[in-house]
Formats: sequence, structure tokens, C-alpha cells
Amino acid sequence: MNGTVYLFKMHNVEMPVIAELYRQAESVPEAWRSTMKELSDDLESEIESRRLSEIDRRIERDLIVVKEARALLAAQEKDHE
Repeated sequence: MNGTVYLFKMHNVEMPVIAELYRQAESVPEAWRSTMKELSDDLESEIESRRLSEIDRRIERDLIVVKEARALLAAQEKDHE
């Protein structure tokens, strides 16, 4: 970042990093993305298999991480088109 500090103000907290995080995210290798996809698919299957024996809101809460992982993957794929 050539010594430049980028600040992002959110909820009155300065957060230096947004530009750096984006730069790092751009360099995520394809192997990492495919591993993350496989792990999120496996986790979703495991969570869904518990659906009959657990409360729906617990299942939905547990699926949040799967949805977040897929959103990150989708953003990466869009950036690499």
C-alpha cells in the first residue's frame, strides 16, 4: 500500500484495512476456494441431516456460516471473471 493508510469509518471506529483486505482477498488461490466450497458443502450436509431432530432456528443459526462462506466464494468468483 506504499505507506498509505486507508481508513474506513464504521460505527465511529476507524478501521485501517479495507483496501489491504481487498488486495489480499484478490490473491486467494483457486485451491483455497475449492477447498472452502467443499467444506461448506460438507458442513451443510451435516447440519441438514440433523434437521428432523433439532429446532429449526438452531439449524438456521448453524447454517449462517455456510451462507457466509458461499457469499465470500461468490464475491471471489465475480471478481475473477
